[in-house]
Amino acid sequence: MSWLTKRPIAHRGLHADHCPENSLSALEAAINEGYPVEVDVRLTRDGVPVLFHDRTLDRLTGMDGRLEQTTWRELERLRLLDSDQRVPSLAEVLTLVDGQVPLLLELKTETGPGPLESAVAAQLDAYDGSFAVQSFNPRTVAWFRQNRPAWTRGQLYGRRRPGLMEGLKGAVLDRLPTNLYSRPHFVGVHHESVTASPTSGDGSSDLPLLAWTVRTRTQLDRVAARVDNVIFEGIRP
Repeated sequence: MSWLTKRPIAHRGLHADHCPENSLSALEAAINEGYPVEVDVRLTRDGVPVLFHDRTLDRLTGMDGRLEQTTWRELERLRLLDSDQRVPSLAEVLTLVDGQVPLLLELKTETGPGPLESAVAAQLDAYDGSFAVQSFNPRTVAWFRQNRPAWTRGQLYGRRRPGLMEGLKGAVLDRLPTNLYSRPHFVGVHHESVTASPTSGDGSSDLPLLAWTVRTRTQLDRVAARVDNVIFEGIRP
């Protein structure tokens, strides 16, 4: 688990115009520079875990439809952002990375946990490299607590919106019940939700705190002293 706080983590790999997010080329770029990699994992219609962020295919492939309604064979024919890269399977990613850098896998579970978590766990069971799992869905994080309790798991939270409850009190009320359920080993919050006090970002001062997704030097400078690590893109921390 110590790697989570040692070196900044590349968001969906080190991607650029010629090197799409969550692609093998983006992972290779991160490996070459020694950065841990954060990736998104979804499940195809026929049960193959793949790297893909969006629910729908259009932004990244130009095709209509939802990823969960697409088979692995259909995905293999598509290309990411008019590049020569395609959607990689998790199996391909694990073979490529092969323990060279740590992996932070965000599971995109839209409904109740089970199929995606089981498919990912089955592949990670045979993987020798360093990794951790995380999700916005507390039921997914709790699934790993129950089924792979030794694995490092993280609870993600979105950007905190203005409202009646602000600051530490609001953060605790928002997040502490979730943490009690999912029992994460670390917490990830949107960088704008990181406040002046390190404990007020997640309401849990005893958990390592990661800020996502830091895209500018200004954002990095604002949160660097207040969190244990950052997930970044577009800059080199």
